[in-house]
Amino acid sequence: MLPTTFQTFSPLDAAVAKHVDYYYLERKPENTVTTFECFPHYNNTLSLYAAHRMPGVGQIVHDPAAPPAQIFTPVRDAVLRVRQIGAVHRVVIVFHALGIQHFWRNVDFATYQVTYPFFTDRELSYILETDDTRLLSSYLDGFLKSRYVPRPPDLVTSIINYLFDHPVHFSVAEMARDLGVSRRHLLRVFRNTIGVSLKRFHKIIVLRSVMDRRLSGSDENNLTQLAYAANFSDQAHMIKLFRGLTQNAPRQFFARGEQPGNAGLFWHRLR
Repeated sequence: MLPTTFQTFSPLDAAVAKHVDYYYLERKPENTVTTFECFPHYNNTLSLYAAHRMPGVGQIVHDPAAPPAQIFTPVRDAVLRVRQIGAVHRVVIVFHALGIQHFWRNVDFATYQVTYPFFTDRELSYILETDDTRLLSSYLDGFLKSRYVPRPPDLVTSIINYLFDHPVHFSVAEMARDLGVSRRHLLRVFRNTIGVSLKRFHKIIVLRSVMDRRLSGSDENNLTQLAYAANFSDQAHMIKLFRGLTQNAPRQFFARGEQPGNAGLFWHRLR
């Protein structure tokens, strides 16, 4: 039986690392069917599959006759169920919320992209020919840096910075006033650029903050303590947030999950 590989690794180039959270490599040569659930995140991803096709969102089928697949997944605001059929070989780039827009322009990053040629065939051949993560970092860093054009600071950048500076409570009206725009314009521009509502995005930030605390081991298993550390007024508000975004209460959510790699990935394996 051929070995299964799952490794997370980081960009080596400082300029790229400002916009890319991490990379990961997954190889499952003996896979038949794997189904898992991914949860809302403010990051977005570009998945590079060797010889796969995507018949529908979340469905990945190994096809030896197919060319490499390049799949952009925007900010997730709901549970995404992924079904991998057949052998799996993929390299994934995990970008910060606006990170990918420093490398490619004139693409709608508010929606899934499954046909856009992000990398050339030659570049893909290098990326998909090795399992050496240091070499992969070098290839990915180099190919990304060759496309690097800094995205000028704009309203959406300011909104995201504001949200991360106010991770617990914020007012849309106050934000609009501070940024010098109308509330309506602020909400419309954010949704059109990111693909989710501003309030939903803020809830995802709060969810991920709680998850980071819990998964890092910095807090005890006691949910009351976790809610207090995350600045919830009470445990009930935290439970409501988890149910709304993950379809699970916090205790069940963490108990059912697994962490592949060491970069904060967390999902529920169903099969």
